Amino acid sequence: MRNMFKSLAAGLAAVFLAAPAFALPVTIDFESFPGGGVPHNNVDVDTQYASLGVTFELFENGASVGPAALNNDYTSSFALFNLVSGTTISDANRADLLRMTFAGPVGSLSFLHAGWGDYTRFEAYDQSGTLLETLSGNGGSAFQTVSFSATGIARLDVFQSQDNYAYAIDNLTFDAGNTAAVPLPATAPLFAGALLMLGAARRKSRRKA
Repeated sequence: MRNMFKSLAAGLAAVFLAAPAFALPVTIDFESFPGGGVPHNNVDVDTQYASLGVTFELFENGASVGPAALNNDYTSSFALFNLVSGTTISDANRADLLRMTFAGPVGSLSFLHAGWGDYTRFEAYDQSGTLLETLSGNGGSAFQTVSFSATGIARLDVFQSQDNYAYAIDNLTFDAGNTAAVPLPATAPLFAGALLMLGAARRKSRRKA
């Protein structure tokens, strides 16, 4: 009886330990770097936030042109712009596409967006490159919230509306790790019920003894 009780207890512990972990929320406001330090205008941003699970890269005409940049000339706080490295906000040297690559699948992806021009397009992809969801952001300098319902997002591509138009991203948030609700393991109730019955049987046998 004692050995059976121990075996069932060990089995129940294994079931719960094998269950996936809950998602961890991440928020990036671009006002500081994870390793310390304060951003300044036109500072390159590519792997500075890799420890939080995301990197950034710009593309022009389909080719990589390096990191994005932080700037606060057009905004009240630092935001991520599609500025090509080594240029300023007034140089009109702005990339076609800003790519965010996540270290693992994410969910609850949202951010603030401001655009100078027409609509900005956002495309979310999974790890296999399958398009999951497409959204658009209005033109205009006022920040608006963009939120994705898709989970399992591995990459986000942000497209400018017209050549050389600027856009900004701020307050980037996402859930890292497991992006789906974590269910109770199906076998857990069976193990729990067996443990309760064995416990009652042990108490009854002790009273008889």
